[in-house]
Amino acid sequence: MIARIALVLVLLLLTGCGDQRILEELGFARSVAYDTIPDQESDGRIQISATIPKANQQEKIFFTTIARTSKEARIKFSKENNRRIVSGQMRSVLFGIDLAKKGLWDHIDTLIRDPQVSANVHVILVEGSGGDLLKKEYKPYPQVGEYIDELIKTEARATAIPDSRLYDFSRDYYDDGADPVAPILKSTGAKIKVVGIGLFRDDRYVTRIPTDQFMFIAFLRGDFRSGDITMRIPETKQHHENVMLSSMVNKRTIHVTRNHPVRDGHDIQVDIEMEISGSLLEYTGQLKLQRSSDQIKLETIMNKYIKQETERVLKSMQKHRVDSIGLGQYVRNKLSYEEWKNLDWNKAFADVRISVHPHIKIKDYGKLQE
Repeated sequence: MIARIALVLVLLLLTGCGDQRILEELGFARSVAYDTIPDQESDGRIQISATIPKANQQEKIFFTTIARTSKEARIKFSKENNRRIVSGQMRSVLFGIDLAKKGLWDHIDTLIRDPQVSANVHVILVEGSGGDLLKKEYKPYPQVGEYIDELIKTEARATAIPDSRLYDFSRDYYDDGADPVAPILKSTGAKIKVVGIGLFRDDRYVTRIPTDQFMFIAFLRGDFRSGDITMRIPETKQHHENVMLSSMVNKRTIHVTRNHPVRDGHDIQVDIEMEISGSLLEYTGQLKLQRSSDQIKLETIMNKYIKQETERVLKSMQKHRVDSIGLGQYVRNKLSYEEWKNLDWNKAFADVRISVHPHIKIKDYGKLQE
């Protein structure tokens, strides 16, 4: 009996040694980029690039090739080095905007079906070439994959951008009442910057939200419990109210009313209520915030400004027929199955009557409070 137990322990130890040798032979891809190549050369192929960290974690190995699928590219990468490339540690997948305009679902679907790839991998657009962004050296950040991962997480925690992952992208793609979104990155010298939020119709990139409108799309997309916003509110041509709120909380409620029967978007009215609170961090303007009357006036000015800017974002979405905040989900719940199926939501969304009703409350004026 003792001999059998000893044999089992020896086998377990040998198995552990075998796993160690296998791990040493693997290369864990942290980031993968997909880009177009000239049409006359493509023949259905794209450029696929990847980075894996070296053992010292201070350097990276960069691979790039032309292939039809990520699996084909992975096989080619494995033949170019002494490691077998695997996807178990992938953190982000980058798509050049030119490729995103043609549609991403074939590539997203392949990643989702790969059991090695986590559903939490970030989906990111790149202004320019994703491969070039990965290839560049960013001296303060030796591991570009971790740099991108932390950048996206930090911005998402601050509610500056939506944290779009493979799960989120595929969920919104399959949902006929919402369209996917993804942050846009750009390599600028020695740094990588978030330069926009890409809006999709189905799986095709259509337009973007610029950086100065990030918080307004956050208000529209749903509830959040953290975030900062700086507003430069024009009162006259010569005068602006400059306000910065921190520790913001937003609670969004959507109300849908409809005509009977619903034939197109003109028969649908959507009202978006937003309960917003935050602490006043900075203020420069003509109001005397020691006075409660001026505090109320400032909240009124901010309500007007947020309403104006969020409705401007919505008009842009309607113009491009992209429902990036999921209004269709709420409309669908108000219609019968037959009405919804007969309604072309992408087309109808452009004609829906949408009104935004912000209700902002400054909960802390700091030392300015009476």
